[in-house]
Amino acid sequence: MTLLYIPGAWTISRLIKDPKDFFFPSPKHPDDSKIIWDEEILMKMYRKDPVDLWLNSFGGSRSNYVANLLEAKYKIRNDAYRSKGCHYIRPLDIGVDFGIFCYVDDLGVALTSQLNRNFQFNFQKLCDVESEFSIGNWIQKISEQVDNWSNCEFFPVFYINTDNILEHCKDFESMFGVEIQGFSSRKTYEWHELLIPHRGAIEEVNSKLRNLPDIGF
Repeated sequence: MTLLYIPGAWTISRLIKDPKDFFFPSPKHPDDSKIIWDEEILMKMYRKDPVDLWLNSFGGSRSNYVANLLEAKYKIRNDAYRSKGCHYIRPLDIGVDFGIFCYVDDLGVALTSQLNRNFQFNFQKLCDVESEFSIGNWIQKISEQVDNWSNCEFFPVFYINTDNILEHCKDFESMFGVEIQGFSSRKTYEWHELLIPHRGAIEEVNSKLRNLPDIGF
């Protein structure tokens, strides 16, 4: 007796959403998100599946925690966000009213958090062109990212220093209509040994971060 295979809901949703990628899958990051180098493809993905707000960070900045809070009321994540938008080097005109840039006091600690989890692939999400990974290149690209998200021409950017988010919970709740809950203190404080030779470059980025508001536009 021949059994009839009936695809599951996840398979059917993939076939409907992106049949080309189902049969001819794109290269993937370790977190199963697509590897994208073409900015136009990123733009098309956002236009095809719009979000309410664009949340961005350089990684290791609790942006997933903030996204989890906001998704009680707003659409934040889609394939474009997971593949590249979460850490992309510059804002783009994707039709949102405003963006959010999450950061922390010390880039060295944020990079350490990612190195400890083998999240170096976030470097690829950051870059606008295919680039060779190195710690120095990573820091340089993040420096450019901070500049770009500090001077966005497409929409206002709301900054959140997540190290101090509990001190500004009323401002956060007033802005988004969402309560802060489930916050966990950082467990990483010491820099990864690979970052020590790059102390000067990291401190240059940290000086830029000190010029951003803890919370607000």
